[in-house]
Amino acid sequence: MFANRQSDNGENSRSWSIDRTGFYCLVDVVLLFLAFAGVSIWDHGQIPGIATQCKLGAVFGLVWIINTVLTRKCSRIFEIAIREVVSRLVWSALILGLAVSILLVLLQLSGLPRMHIFGTVALYLFLELAIYTIWLIRFKRFGLIRQKKDTEQPSGSVLILPLAILDFLLLIGAFLSINYVKRGTLHLTPDYWFLLQLMIGVWVVTFWLTRKFSKQVLSNYLSALEVCFKSAFLMAGFLAALIFGLDLLFYSRLQIFGTLMLMLCLEPVLFGLYFAYRITGTGKQDVVTAAEIRAMTAQENYQLPGNCPGQGITLEKPVRSSLQAGLELIQPWLFDFIDQHLDLKRVYKNRSLIVSTDDYLSLQPLAGEHGLSFLLNLHRSNDQRFLNRYFLEVHRLMKKGGYFVGKVQTYRNVRGRFKRRYSKNLSLVLSLLHFFLHRVLPKLPGTKQVYFALTKGRNRTISKAEVLGRLSFCGFEIMASEDFDDYLYFIARKTKTPSEVCDPTYGPLVTLHRTGAKGRPILVYKFRTMHPYSEFLQDYIYARNNLSPGGKIADDFRVTEWGWVMRKLWLDELPMLFNWLRGDLQLIGVRPLSRHFFSLYPSRLQELRLESKPGLLPPFYADLPETLEDICSSEERYLKDFFRAPLRTQVRYFFLTMYNIVVRGARSG
Repeated sequence: MFANRQSDNGENSRSWSIDRTGFYCLVDVVLLFLAFAGVSIWDHGQIPGIATQCKLGAVFGLVWIINTVLTRKCSRIFEIAIREVVSRLVWSALILGLAVSILLVLLQLSGLPRMHIFGTVALYLFLELAIYTIWLIRFKRFGLIRQKKDTEQPSGSVLILPLAILDFLLLIGAFLSINYVKRGTLHLTPDYWFLLQLMIGVWVVTFWLTRKFSKQVLSNYLSALEVCFKSAFLMAGFLAALIFGLDLLFYSRLQIFGTLMLMLCLEPVLFGLYFAYRITGTGKQDVVTAAEIRAMTAQENYQLPGNCPGQGITLEKPVRSSLQAGLELIQPWLFDFIDQHLDLKRVYKNRSLIVSTDDYLSLQPLAGEHGLSFLLNLHRSNDQRFLNRYFLEVHRLMKKGGYFVGKVQTYRNVRGRFKRRYSKNLSLVLSLLHFFLHRVLPKLPGTKQVYFALTKGRNRTISKAEVLGRLSFCGFEIMASEDFDDYLYFIARKTKTPSEVCDPTYGPLVTLHRTGAKGRPILVYKFRTMHPYSEFLQDYIYARNNLSPGGKIADDFRVTEWGWVMRKLWLDELPMLFNWLRGDLQLIGVRPLSRHFFSLYPSRLQELRLESKPGLLPPFYADLPETLEDICSSEERYLKDFFRAPLRTQVRYFFLTMYNIVVRGARSG
């Protein structure tokens, strides 16, 4: 801490360094020694000898060192406001007295006089305040300090009464549980009824001092944990001071401190459930419906052509040289990746932004009035609490045709990192544990709220298909994606308005929009075999990989590892039996297709398909075609036969299909 003083005759200002923390600590420990010695002289009439007072002195010294280091009470003490200094010194003395009492009770040092403890603390606080006042007057007289003014103390905040009641019941339950463990009964003797009442009184005092159940203090889960530890320490200190001061050392230490430890173990669970409930009840959710998307983006409908010519012609300076200079020292391969897929000479510097943030709301003041043509966020998308809100905010802030570059850590990246660092068996265990904690728990209805309350959504694992699918859902075209340094980097372009689909698939049961007989829309149910939001990547993955033999997309990374197994065993299509019972599907018939696959069929076959009801078992399994042309020919042949002789065609195709499936092991892939 230092301040400058300038002389009246215009001399150069001089800097007085008065932040001598070590010197102040030395003075403070001398004050503690003087208080300790003064109380001993007043009590015994002589300076205490080392032989008789070494235990108490060692306890005071140890607690003083820990207390001074943790509270940093000697640091910048002449710069902060007077009220804050007094509060700091009083709290420090209180903690000193409580911590010494706790140690004396735990160590059962009952032979020491109580006057030494409480008198030493009181005299020590008086000497601290006196020396501080003298130094403050002296420093102000010479103009060596500029002290901050006292600030207004915040008004009391609202008490969360249900949480306080639950914590009170937790105290009663913990006390009775420890009593049962120690004595084998829930019955309390009169002495322990008094101890319970004493603990309740101390509990009331500590939650008043720490404001443990106020909304202002409980802003997040970490602050709640902090106040739990603070409250437990104060309760232990007050109880120890009362036990030692009232000579009640016959009480069981297990009963007192065991109750507090059990409470300290259970309170994080209580506060975790509270935050999970608060997030579920009042916190905002991610954007999934078309109405929410329109309200957030407020953009008119549009879709750019596939050959949209970049950002136009202007005299502004391109971003290429600046981006290369910024990335070449930290991530040169990232610049090469971007430069390979974008014409950076047509992306301009004054409408470009490079950030590293997990707060999507901070992007708005940086975007400017005219929007962004290029955005690079170096912070991983895994830490975004609401991915759709994040991508939609980026979409809203960007110009039409603008480029968005980001990164995400997929679970394949995590698994690869474990394989490189650890042995095969250990990497497998760590991968499964990480997958369960950061992939499964965030998706289960019973654990989702608790997970996000504890982690704020940070570090959760996302699949490649899901993050690219969410980008497509939010109005971006996927231009490129590649793995670098344990992350998946992507380049996306704003080419369309976000999707109008109100229920993107996420759970284990998938609801698919398909076209039924006479063009009537139907909902088809299947068990999930693909990652969430995969349906929005169908155009992208088809253009990238095309079709494999059998009419399926080749090398489809959207399918999960267990999805391949479910498809081989036909488990994924079991829910379609409900569609069959409801009458949406017939037993044998053409497969219900998505919009994308339906658009690949020739117009004459599309018209034939709309005249027939889709089926559970398609004619594919009777003919086993390989190419898309063969599949179209097979379905056209089936439909023409079906329209001529429905019953005979159904029977013939049923037996051909079952023979190929059961005997020849035919599968669709």
